[in-house]
This record gives sequence, C-alpha cells and structure tokens, in this order.
Amino acid sequence: MDWGLGAFQKAELVFQETINTPLLRLTHKERIQLALSCYWRYCSIKYNPKMEYLTFLNNNEIFSSKQVGAALRFSQSLTSISTIFLEEFKLYKRGNAVFLKIPSQHQEIISKQVTKRFKALARELFLEPRVIYSNNSR
Repeated sequence: MDWGLGAFQKAELVFQETINTPLLRLTHKERIQLALSCYWRYCSIKYNPKMEYLTFLNNNEIFSSKQVGAALRFSQSLTSISTIFLEEFKLYKRGNAVFLKIPSQHQEIISKQVTKRFKALARELFLEPRVIYSNNSR
C-alpha cells in the first residue's frame, strides 16, 4: 500500500485510515490517540498532523501518543535489520537514563538510523540515551 510514498504521505495515509476505521470499543479520543501514535511511527515526532485533531486531546495524551509513536519507530528500525538477534538486545530504564544494551558481536548491524531513533525515543521519555556494547548479552 505504501509503495513509492514518502514518509509524510505514509504518515498521513495511516493517520486517516486509523481515524476512519470503525474500531469497536474505542472512544473518539482513543482513536485520535492511536492515529497520532501511528502517524508518529511513520513520521518524525517533530512534525504534526492536522492540528484540529490535537485540540481534542490534552497535553499528556499528546505526549503519550508521541512516546508510543517514537517507541514504534525505534522498534521498527531495530527489527528491520533482523529479528534473528532481537532477543539478544536489551532495553531498560535505570534512574534518569534509558539503556540499549547491544552484544559486541552485533554492533556492526546497528545503523545510524537505529541510534538516531533511540535518541529520539529517549528524548520523548525525558531520559538520557545510553548505548552499551557488551561481551555478554545477558
């Protein structure tokens, strides 16, 4: 469905599809939150969809949608590399930092895009990003 589309076009398409899909048991607010999370999954969190939808949500609801979108965007970039090694990567929070622990033998598969999206996720969570390369994947 997204063949040949740019990031903004994909984001807008997914946003509109989510808003217009009859998802049972979701309120209008919840549908907007879900659509925003999907939008920010495809498009950098520094951009916003149509502003009239944002007026239905309070700041905390918008922030949580951005956090979910940033998490989805990061996880997609990490899993697009390969899901074979996924269980060897660790993501955890300690204090005011979020850590991405990568086994040293897999550090070459971590692209700049993965680290950029990890930093964006940390920023949305109001945490410091920390990448650790370890000899032990545990």
